Amino acid sequence: MRLKKFLSAQASTENRAPSPNHLSPHSASYAAPSPRPQSHHAGDSLGGGAYQPGPSNATLAFPEPQLYRTTSYQTGLNSQQQQHHSSFSDDARFRQQQGLGMNRNESVFSLESSFSQDIEDNFDAPQSVLQHEIAAKELQEDGIRLFQEGRLPPDLEQWHKLIPPEAVDVLGKAEVQRQSILFEIIQGERDYVRDLELVQEIFIEPLLNFQPPVIAPHKLQGFVQKVFHNIPEICGYHQTMLAALFGRQRDQHPILQGVADIVLDTALKFQSAYEPYVKQYPIAEAAHRTEMQRNSKYADFISRASDDPRTKRRDLITFLSRPVTRLPRLNLLLETLRKHMDNQAEKDAIDLVVGTTGEFLKSLQPGIEVANRKVEFFALVEQLTFRRGEIIDMDLYSDQRSLIFSGNLARRRRAELELGKGWVDMHVTLLDNYFIQTKLDERGAHKRQMVVSRPIPLEYLRLGDSYPTPEVRGERLTDLIRDSQAMKLYAFTVYHAAAPIGQRYNLYATSEGQRDEWVAKIKEAQAIREVQVDANRWFASNTINHGVFAARTPVTLARERQFTGLITSAAPFTSNGRAMLLVACPVGVFVGLRTDSSSFRQVLGTSNIAAIAAAEGYNKAFVLADGSLYAYSLELLVRVATGHAPRQALNASLEKLSPKSGTVQFFRLGFAFDKCIVAYCVKTLLNTYVNCMEVVPPNEPINPLRPKPKPSPTPSFRELGSTLYVPRDAYDITFLSKSLAIANERGITIVNPLNPGSVLTVPDFAVPKNDKTPPAYLNAVIELRPKCEPARALGIVPVGDSDLLIIYTEFGVWITKHGFPSHNARFVRWEITANAYTHRGQHILLFSCLPSPQGGTVPGEWIEVRHVPTGQLRQVIPARDARLVQNGTRTTQGPVLVAMRNPSSTNERENGSQDVLAELIETVPISHRPSPSSSQPHPDDLRHLWSEFGI
Repeated sequence: MRLKKFLSAQASTENRAPSPNHLSPHSASYAAPSPRPQSHHAGDSLGGGAYQPGPSNATLAFPEPQLYRTTSYQTGLNSQQQQHHSSFSDDARFRQQQGLGMNRNESVFSLESSFSQDIEDNFDAPQSVLQHEIAAKELQEDGIRLFQEGRLPPDLEQWHKLIPPEAVDVLGKAEVQRQSILFEIIQGERDYVRDLELVQEIFIEPLLNFQPPVIAPHKLQGFVQKVFHNIPEICGYHQTMLAALFGRQRDQHPILQGVADIVLDTALKFQSAYEPYVKQYPIAEAAHRTEMQRNSKYADFISRASDDPRTKRRDLITFLSRPVTRLPRLNLLLETLRKHMDNQAEKDAIDLVVGTTGEFLKSLQPGIEVANRKVEFFALVEQLTFRRGEIIDMDLYSDQRSLIFSGNLARRRRAELELGKGWVDMHVTLLDNYFIQTKLDERGAHKRQMVVSRPIPLEYLRLGDSYPTPEVRGERLTDLIRDSQAMKLYAFTVYHAAAPIGQRYNLYATSEGQRDEWVAKIKEAQAIREVQVDANRWFASNTINHGVFAARTPVTLARERQFTGLITSAAPFTSNGRAMLLVACPVGVFVGLRTDSSSFRQVLGTSNIAAIAAAEGYNKAFVLADGSLYAYSLELLVRVATGHAPRQALNASLEKLSPKSGTVQFFRLGFAFDKCIVAYCVKTLLNTYVNCMEVVPPNEPINPLRPKPKPSPTPSFRELGSTLYVPRDAYDITFLSKSLAIANERGITIVNPLNPGSVLTVPDFAVPKNDKTPPAYLNAVIELRPKCEPARALGIVPVGDSDLLIIYTEFGVWITKHGFPSHNARFVRWEITANAYTHRGQHILLFSCLPSPQGGTVPGEWIEVRHVPTGQLRQVIPARDARLVQNGTRTTQGPVLVAMRNPSSTNERENGSQDVLAELIETVPISHRPSPSSSQPHPDDLRHLWSEFGI
């Protein structure tokens, strides 16, 4: 309506001189644009036609949006310095500057219209003025369409240049500012959508289709997903919003009533797409930069793509950051628009958009911080360098890994003061599973973080004292004298729970606040780790007996109660469908129901029992007591325990397997040669040897062609093969399919009792040398040998179908089935010193021990669960005085029986030291729980897995 009034009054005012505040049609042309920083997002910046936007404090921590005003915003449509009347010379000069010709064929667009002529056609006007007016009118009519198609020159993409100049003066400053901001919002959305489309056209699709591929085909899809994530999804939302904005602009131009309703409708939908992208962005940028450094083909591809004119020489990082900065920019524009709106409904809609988007951006901050820490973590992983030969699998590439805290701390190398030499600056990293100390090495082309101390798992990490008095660090003697030159450091202590002396470190922070922050972060990480481990246990503990077995302590008062002593061995078996247990302790053997502690009854009064085992399919129970090995009827033991037979009845089933001379050190019950075998190690004054006995099935049919056996003191057993002599002390026996692996002081001896001349001692360091053998491997074998030779081997377990893992007390070594070191002759070190182990599935369980003041070792407080193929630490089970009591049977199936000190035991003066018998049950992921109807052979059956290891 205001435009119509203006046009009707134009005839009577055509010769009026413009007022001082009047906008000349040439003013925007003559005024040189004020200098502005270069921006990759000119169309997305605040301005366009707005004059005086109010300041805004809205920010986003990552990354900070940079807003620059466009030329239309900076020039000012009411500049006092450009007030003059229109003239032909001015008109010609304007056309020359803009490169516009003086005829219709050479000029399509013009910013100008006649201010001195009436709106009606004037055939007496000069030809140039008529052409000028025609071009201006065409721009006003088709400008919006050309703007939306992106076909306008950049200097014409301003709202006031797409309407009659007379309208600018009539509408007033407030409306011009409002319309300029609305135009700027649409312009920014158009440029943003175009950039997202360019990412797909210039980078994603060519990268996926480039031949030959610049990234390995099996990695390409994952890389594209990591770097570009869901940009196509975000683009789809904004294409829809842009179409709605263009439609309203076409319908209402030149006076738009508002756009907040369109923005609000889309903003409520696209948040689910923005959240994963913004959180992924730091990782995407890091992945792109890393690939640029390591892959020259990828770097060349990105360089060629950036040369595309449509990118305007912007790099990929600029395009990737567009979704991150778009929402803050849009919010700032809407906040500025609100200050110039009179319509309350539009104001309310803007408030709703800004509030919703602002809260959404705030909710993303924790995710962005996590992603930034992830990037820092990835950089650390790339730079970590461990000691040569050792494998420390910290599961760094798991999706669950995260960086909790990191920073620089100092450490003392020596207790005594050495000027300039006693201090070392460390970079300390606290992950969600490990505490790592490194030292930066900048020699060479790439930075390296050298691991200077063995990383400590959080399960073992303990905090010591924090010292209130600061310590002075001086690099020179004068620094110690002059307090102004000395640095005050604040110490705190961390140590390894399983090695409190060997791995104890005093770390120094530069301030008390930094020291307190480190302590708080460590406690926080430990609490989180405890919850994570408890929710994802590989083995779960279940108590099956407590309060029955106890030992007298030095402080126990004299009472009538008879103390059984601590549990030394246990064996599970089944009798008449009931789950039963054999339990041995210093006073004898007890039998009872697995689920009822009160049902245990003593059946044997033999003392000093070291180990027991049960072969339920053969009705035999084995007892090692006082250096001799005995066998009893398992059925009779149950009948005695239940009161259906007297103890004396056991003597009728007693069979002694061990010889008269020598002491049986240990025995193992297992399967080999498709037979049930009991093998025992005897030590005499002169030598040590191993005997193998086959357990005869109770209902074995008699072969009439076989000669009648001679009467034997052990009719239930047959000797298997020859006596196997081993060097000095032996520690364990593992059953292979067609041989035995005997752990002894020289390592592992693999021998066949049916062919005792075939002997192999592993690891075998005499590696065949040929042209294909890498020199680095040969050097690693040479370095590994002096580590293994003095170490004590505990046993051996299979690794897949081709390798084995030799278990030593402090580390493990992988070998091939031919006995040569594998895994590049590297080893994995345990966090504890182990004295026993057992094998379940893909895991080994290591039981810790501690040195005893009287010599030897005593049970420790930890059970380590490790992944056999990688040596990775999977779980740490704290258990005071933990002992593997299922020590008579070398089995890989079923729960692991463990005895430990009762954690809830109180008043040892009255009750003594109470033992708890527990079982460790291997857990199964919920998503992979087998159905009850499935019936498949157990994957850990040694007879199946080790069928190829017959020596």
